[in-house]
Amino acid sequence: MISVELANNIIPQNLDKLLSFFSKNSEESIINNLFNYSNKYGYSPGCYLKNNNEIVGFLGTIYSKREINNNSLIFCNLSFLYVKKEYRIHSLKLIHKILNQDEIVFTFLTPNEISHKIIKYFKGSILEDSMIVFFPLPFFKFKNKLMSIKDNFYLNLSKEDKKHFLAHSISKSKHILFRYKNSYCYIISTIIKKHIPITHVQYISNKMLFYEFRYYINWELAKTNKTFFTIIDKRFLMNKKVRISFLYKLKTPKFYKSNVKFKKMEIDNLYSDLVLLNYFMA
Repeated sequence: MISVELANNIIPQNLDKLLSFFSKNSEESIINNLFNYSNKYGYSPGCYLKNNNEIVGFLGTIYSKREINNNSLIFCNLSFLYVKKEYRIHSLKLIHKILNQDEIVFTFLTPNEISHKIIKYFKGSILEDSMIVFFPLPFFKFKNKLMSIKDNFYLNLSKEDKKHFLAHSISKSKHILFRYKNSYCYIISTIIKKHIPITHVQYISNKMLFYEFRYYINWELAKTNKTFFTIIDKRFLMNKKVRISFLYKLKTPKFYKSNVKFKKMEIDNLYSDLVLLNYFMA
């Protein structure tokens, strides 16, 4: 008998065998990070598709409480979906189980071709379809200080940004703070290590300040993270043009589904598999 069941915070013994689509090196850490985060904040890490007592599918979820335009919202990132081939006809049941919740903003930031079709079936909207790739230009002098995590800069962050810092301290994310006069820009990024190391910007607290000093900040990101270039979701830069860059089209776009109206640029990549699990899908 096929059934769908919410997961608790204990990793089943046969789940690691089911999720064989991950590489042997990253599988254990990805699953452990998901369950550890969910256990820490009291959320369900996802739901299982079962055939009697056997787990034949899993949909991972990462919940968070966010402040958008002074409104407190619950976000749910659908982190990854995997169903054994012979049971994929039942995949919709997993998605429906999660999406059948009111007043939640759903995001799917790492869809593959199969999950892409499923999200479109549930009338999800495109959040992002392109990334901006730009190369660091050297800046040797600047009066303002770019502070690293070693400077305990989180003491100067807003209440919301402090929450982001603490929640993502379990991940391999990189944190820097750019200060200008009475303003600051807090940036959270991850490093993608495929052929060459790349900085992937996941969160920008002050997009206007970032855009104004984008070349200097990009240079410092490259130096701090020891990467060759930086990629940023197009919406983070308010769809403005950036010189010495090019646009990279995603194979499968990022999606969101929400009954709450706000601008796409207000949705970042935090509390997702891109940051907490350090998982990247081009």
